[in-house]
Amino acid sequence: MENDIGKTEGGFLQQQESYSGFYATQAEIFYPGDTERVRQLFSLARVNNRKVNFRGGGFSFDSQGLNSDLLISLRRINKIEVHADVKQVTVGGGAIWADILKAVLPFNLVPAIMISTGYVTAGGSLSANCMSRFSPIWGKEGKWIDSFEIITADGELRHCSRTENADLFYAAIGGFGCFGAVVEITYNLVEVPAQAKIKTLVVRKDNHAELHNDILPGVNKSQTVYSAFGIVGDRIRTMTCICEYAGEPKLKPMVPHQPYLRSRLLTEFMINWFPSMGQLFWNYAYSVYTRINDKYIDPIDEYTFFMDGNVHAKQLGAKLGIQFKAIQQTFVIPANEQNLNYFLAETLKILRSSNMPPAMIDVLYLPKDERFLLSSTNSQGGYALSMAFSSMNKKAFEKIKTALEKLSAICFELHGKVHLIKNVLSKPEHIQEMYKDTLPEFFAIKRKYDPDGILRNDFIDRIFPDYVS
Repeated sequence: MENDIGKTEGGFLQQQESYSGFYATQAEIFYPGDTERVRQLFSLARVNNRKVNFRGGGFSFDSQGLNSDLLISLRRINKIEVHADVKQVTVGGGAIWADILKAVLPFNLVPAIMISTGYVTAGGSLSANCMSRFSPIWGKEGKWIDSFEIITADGELRHCSRTENADLFYAAIGGFGCFGAVVEITYNLVEVPAQAKIKTLVVRKDNHAELHNDILPGVNKSQTVYSAFGIVGDRIRTMTCICEYAGEPKLKPMVPHQPYLRSRLLTEFMINWFPSMGQLFWNYAYSVYTRINDKYIDPIDEYTFFMDGNVHAKQLGAKLGIQFKAIQQTFVIPANEQNLNYFLAETLKILRSSNMPPAMIDVLYLPKDERFLLSSTNSQGGYALSMAFSSMNKKAFEKIKTALEKLSAICFELHGKVHLIKNVLSKPEHIQEMYKDTLPEFFAIKRKYDPDGILRNDFIDRIFPDYVS
């Protein structure tokens, strides 16, 4: 997380790290306070042949928010305007999701898709086309974006929607900052009951035989579904959570959804020091904490931003001189029982052989997306299987990297895709083949709006080397 939210102009050399802690660069960073200053910075870059990237809250796990030249943070462009009569909110690219939720909730409205920490900026999540635990029923973030304003590399302010500058609309959403500075976004909102909270029914099963059906959204289209795993040997025990917004006066919070508890901080530190503690925690949750068909009632903000507990632990660790390092990768597997079971079996085999247990592993269904060019689901829906690993040393990172590269190859064989939002530890040729149907159009649009190639980030350069000039 960026501790300095940019109250000053900036323009100083600073080391920047990925949230995972495994990638770092030095760059000159600026915090422009208005669109005119963004234009000036683009002009500066063109004249001096400098390369520009954007940095939001600093939560990219991979190198999406890094380069070694000039970084622009939009944190000072952070207005929030609620249009309750039309169920919309217009925000600056630097507005953070915790503040956006706080602004719209008094009107019994919520954003449909919010990433799992409240400190992420709207511009940052737009650039990743993020998903959430409500994605099984509501898709990804791009579906809920009505329009946005972007300053392209030539300094022009362009309004983008499905009908105006549509090429930019479908390229920039999930485009990792390759097309310009998104300075304003208008989202469509969802109406929720008064006194709304999140109600969760937890269904435990001792194996994953029915998982492929359990995580598909049911008849009730207001209920989303995801499943977390506890791994015991070669067996996966599932905790499937069925969640919905409900008008509930009383709380019965679930521990993982209480990011500010001291015990949550302690758990985060223990998993960082001893990675095997992650699976001990999930198996404890399965065997002891959750009861059969138990129900929980959580505040919307704590349920939604449950990873704030990790953010706070990481901040405290930095003050104590303790570095938190983590890897997260998501695989989208075409949605059928055979594919899912095969991938899970190979996952267990590879993780056992590497002796690197995941701190967390979960899965949800992602429906087919709109035609956002770098979306992992723009051609088909699928099961999004996410794995998180905690480690403090480079040797363990290499083991995890090798395991995830093997799983990426299996994902490729199944005609799936590695989700580009988190870490992407895969051979570039596999990633390029996974996204081959849309990469030519993506880079053609980039050349159209950035002919001088001033917008660059380390991530795109690394995973799409054949397309980057």
